[in-house]
Amino acid sequence: MPKDHRSRYLKRKAKLAQRPAAIKVYHIKPFSGETYQAAEWAPLVSETELAVYETILLTKGELTNAVVKAALTELAGRLQDGLPPTVPDDQDPPVVVIGNETDFLVWNIRMHWTSYFEENGPVAVEDLVGILRTLLYSIKAHQWNTGASLGYVAFLKHFMEDSGLAKNVRIQHVSEQERKPRLWNRSWSRSE
Repeated sequence: MPKDHRSRYLKRKAKLAQRPAAIKVYHIKPFSGETYQAAEWAPLVSETELAVYETILLTKGELTNAVVKAALTELAGRLQDGLPPTVPDDQDPPVVVIGNETDFLVWNIRMHWTSYFEENGPVAVEDLVGILRTLLYSIKAHQWNTGASLGYVAFLKHFMEDSGLAKNVRIQHVSEQERKPRLWNRSWSRSE
């Protein structure tokens, strides 16, 4: 094999070009203002938190602040990049994977927004991002409640149950026997 006479810089540049594109990291700052705490925003904030609460129930309490923060940050960033706030009719829900619930939570929030918009009309993307930033601040503010990993999640769970909003939630748990065949048929499964 002939010797490669390119400079170290060019070799490194070529090697980096072969790597898959890195996952985009969004830097969304929490919003501590009172704009989205006003009564006019309460129904939309409630719909967003209801989506988080449903995910808490689906994960049987395994959801953490870090996952909620990641999902809210990702959704806010993707909305700013042009993602529509509603879910298309033909889009299936992502599988809930314990420890990586971010995709499902983003989808669930968008599903709640879709039904909210059908009843109440659309809301500007800037306002949706503002609501997500306000909820990010809530995560930061509720860390004192039960610790950094569950503060907001524990607060939201108790709030929903105490306020009676939890009565409106219908969750279908998938049993392990129903889940295994679907996961086993994935392309990453090993064949014997």
